[in-house]
Amino acid sequence: MRLVLALLAVAALALAAVYVSEGGDVVYYSTLGGFGALNGLGQRLWSVDAPGALIATDPMGSCLAVGRPLTNGTHWLGFLVALYVRGTPLWGVTLNFNATAVATDCRRVAVADAAGDIVELENGKTVSTQKVGVPVISLLYDNGTLKYGTWSPGRLEYRLRCNHTVVVEKRDRPYVIVDGVRYIGVGEMLTLTPPAAVSQNCVLAFAAEGAVYWGSAAIPVKEPVYAVVISGDGSVLALGFADRVEIYRGRVLVASIPASMPRSLALDFRGLTLAVQDDRGVSVYSFTAVEVEVRGCPYGLLQAGQALFNVTGRSVVYVPRGAEVKPLTVNFTDGVCAPAGASQV
Repeated sequence: MRLVLALLAVAALALAAVYVSEGGDVVYYSTLGGFGALNGLGQRLWSVDAPGALIATDPMGSCLAVGRPLTNGTHWLGFLVALYVRGTPLWGVTLNFNATAVATDCRRVAVADAAGDIVELENGKTVSTQKVGVPVISLLYDNGTLKYGTWSPGRLEYRLRCNHTVVVEKRDRPYVIVDGVRYIGVGEMLTLTPPAAVSQNCVLAFAAEGAVYWGSAAIPVKEPVYAVVISGDGSVLALGFADRVEIYRGRVLVASIPASMPRSLALDFRGLTLAVQDDRGVSVYSFTAVEVEVRGCPYGLLQAGQALFNVTGRSVVYVPRGAEVKPLTVNFTDGVCAPAGASQV
């Protein structure tokens, strides 16, 4: 029973997922009630009401693989797997097990379950099967090779792109083991997907206690990081905290977006489109990199739409498209300072 409950908890979190296509024009999402696609401005392209759907795409966002349970209202009938392109299912097939993970390279679709069974499908037909003997919680096509992550009591193992491996362990305290190196973790990490991501050009980013490691850089953090995503080119990083999402470019904070326990984040190849899946639902932000200058105060608090910035002098920030940058009053220990201006330069 404990095994079933633990796997159900992991699978439930996997339902809350977002992916952004390479060009930032399509955002795929899955919620507890269904799945679908939005454009880069957050407008609905298509949607399907389907409770309990798992989704996956390839690094370019060229398709959407979907696996969802089928019922007649009272009885479970199987697990429907389908491959969508531009909102149209190319094929669909019903399997006789309840899946915990889905992956695709937009040619094949892989599905796994808690019993350790993995099935690969192509054009709606089974092309391979394997049994790994342990519960499977994640699947990934990495340069054409199918890889899987597993669950065991107190341990989650995830395979990432470019042959990286992240293990989350709970012993005397949570630990994150990245490519064999152990770091102290934070929070109840076993109930979350791993705080790690790999770009298309193999730049690795992951969170541990006190820092987020991003390639050869380390960004200090004082709070638990619940989600990590890196842009396809490796130049932009987004971190999900309990109440916000922070975006970094070149190790510099360029925007902060309010959020409520973000569970899944996604960026396009250049890092200018951000999708957030949190307790409020799915949000999409399309940014423009703008250089701003604060005058009249030692530093300035600026706002543009939902994005907030703390700027000293001149800096590059990420402004949501169509939003205007406005200065906010700064509270100092000896008074307040309202910036005389905050202009785009």
